[in-house]
Amino acid sequence: MIKKSYLKMMAIFIASTFLFSSCASIVSKSSYTISINSVPSEAKIVIKDKKDIEIFSGQTPGTLKLKAGSGFFGKAGYQVTYTKNGYDTKTVPVEFKLDGWYFGNIL
Repeated sequence: MIKKSYLKMMAIFIASTFLFSSCASIVSKSSYTISINSVPSEAKIVIKDKKDIEIFSGQTPGTLKLKAGSGFFGKAGYQVTYTKNGYDTKTVPVEFKLDGWYFGNIL
């Protein structure tokens, strides 16, 4: 015969297993608004992603949203190229960092 205290302990164990085994949620943003400016203003800008695909073309000053991630646990990276007649072309990297909240899903 199984003791009632044993059954009670098993019920608590099973209930706590279901209660504490849920999946964590990523609470960070997936995209961020950035402002791009230049001196002199009204320079042409082209933004390309890691795969060298053009994702934006416009003039400074400008504001746009860029995705922070590039696949599962991958951070996004971009190249912003500034051009203007009479000035040197300049390319600047934009890198996002891996958010610590991602590791909540592992736990």
